[in-house]
Amino acid sequence: MKFYTSFYGNIKNIPEEYKLVSISLDIPEYIENRVDIWDKRLAPNRDIFREYKDSPGGSEKRFVQRFKEEVLTKYLITDILKDWSDKCGLLETYVILCYETPDCFCHRHIVSEFLSEKFNVNIQELGVDYNTHELRDYKIKQKENFDEDEW
Repeated sequence: MKFYTSFYGNIKNIPEEYKLVSISLDIPEYIENRVDIWDKRLAPNRDIFREYKDSPGGSEKRFVQRFKEEVLTKYLITDILKDWSDKCGLLETYVILCYETPDCFCHRHIVSEFLSEKFNVNIQELGVDYNTHELRDYKIKQKENFDEDEW
């Protein structure tokens, strides 16, 4: 299994052969037929999402804490990945999708970090140039400083 992340608005740029996995509670109607797996187990529950949206300035730290405690520990990730491979195949490339653009705070980046640490894999956001951008605080941001060897 190989993994990437992306967002629904980028779906037209994702290769047809990649398996699309939605990890949000809802899916836009215009892509329902394109998504291969809709796995709500990795979606923030409405309570977590509501607390984040209703807090002044949106408490990202609290969201991450609750998401890790209430979502990522609720299921065994190996069981989730087995379900994906049973449905689509073990050797496929999976793109983990939700709504937020790469520069927004997003739970798919928390999931990707979790998978990266658990399985020692590098998961990147499709369409992002990692020579000029990096994942910071669960958002893709422009790098502020470049090393000489990056030029």
